[in-house]
Amino acid sequence: MLAAILRVTRTVVAMGLPILISYLTGSPDVRWAGLAPIIMGIAKYLRDTYGWNWLPV
Repeated sequence: MLAAILRVTRTVVAMGLPILISYLTGSPDVRWAGLAPIIMGIAKYLRDTYGWNWLPV
């Protein structure tokens, strides 16, 4: 159950970052949402390579 909660939390954070960037820049461009898979992929690489399990993304 904890693994599922962590996965949902990481997804919410990864999806929230582009939305936050879009909001802060005042640009409601939907292309910002394309950053979410990239953020999730980079975070997965860092967790697997360096063992950074504390990374919230």
